[in-house]
Amino acid sequence: MTMRWLMALGERTRPETPTYAECPGPNEARAVALVDDCGQLFPILLAWRRALGRG
Repeated sequence: MTMRWLMALGERTRPETPTYAECPGPNEARAVALVDDCGQLFPILLAWRRALGRG
């Protein structure tokens, strides 16, 4: 069995709650990453932050 890791970038839809973000499905997210190893998600997250900002 092969395990994959999925990360989807959501939207902050409640400005009064800065730590809240919608958890969209892969077809509704701003960005999606599918990787074979959890460690691969961290460089992707850093790249998303550089490209899209922190929120």
